[in-house]
Amino acid sequence: MKHRLIRVTPAFVVAVAVTAVLSSIAQTQYNMLALTAMGVLVPPGTWLQVVLRDLVGFAPIYAIVVAVAFLLAFIVAAQLARWLPRQRMVLFMLAGAAGILAAVLLINGLAPMTPVAITRYLTGTAILCGAGAVGGWVYMLLAGVPQRASLTGAPCLNGFLKQ
Repeated sequence: MKHRLIRVTPAFVVAVAVTAVLSSIAQTQYNMLALTAMGVLVPPGTWLQVVLRDLVGFAPIYAIVVAVAFLLAFIVAAQLARWLPRQRMVLFMLAGAAGILAAVLLINGLAPMTPVAITRYLTGTAILCGAGAVGGWVYMLLAGVPQRASLTGAPCLNGFLKQ
């Protein structure tokens, strides 16, 4: 158990960081594009400064949200992977996306306004969910969890496969 935690904890932290960085960059692009759509001229240097400031200001706070979402979603994915071991990668990618979606819906439902502007739009929410799927993929790559070659580990199929 301790060895497993040593292996998966860094993978989890990197997956959260990748998701938070991708989401922060996407959030910034949406905001900057909204400004330009209103006719505001944003020089490339200013655009880059805003991206960097959001990486420092928004990404760490959003990473906390991502970490909680991933923790819950990855627990579910790990349990499902016991019955669907060949689908482990897909399960963790879906868990990353679903965790982000659940977090966004919860935050937007509780807050009097939409705190993450990109989630005002379906496409923006989908982009954040895509970043969550990337996070699930990164986690699986780095965690080194082996793919099982058969379904014999699935308790519901053991009797059927032994016949």
